[in-house]
Formats: sequence, C-alpha cells, structure tokens
Amino acid sequence: MKKLKKNFLNTLIKSIFNLLNQRLSFISKVVLRRQLSFWSSSLSYSSLDSSWYRVLEQFVDLNGY
Repeated sequence: MKKLKKNFLNTLIKSIFNLLNQRLSFISKVVLRRQLSFWSSSLSYSSLDSSWYRVLEQFVDLNGY
C-alpha cells in the first residue's frame, strides 16, 4: 500500500510538472510571436525584410516555440 501511494504521488508530481512545462512553452511561444511581429513592424517593409521575417516565422513554427 505504501509503494502504491508513493507511485501515485510520483505520477501526480510528474503530471503537474508536465502541465507547467506545456504552459510555459505556450507562453514563450506567444511572447516570441509578439516579439517577431514587433520586429517586422519596426523594420522597413522591403522585400528582403518580409522574406527574412517569413523564414524566421517558419523556423519558430518548426521548432515549436
């Protein structure tokens, strides 16, 4: 019974940490998106700048930020 209780607590702690991790990654993704849009708006809108922004946005999507 003691082992079962310890196992349950370990599982509970792990799931809480996983939830926190997911929440943090979501928050950092939102912050990074805002930062990217700020950079793109502060840059002059030449074709080079917009293509650079698209590449950076794809990189962010691929890496799950």
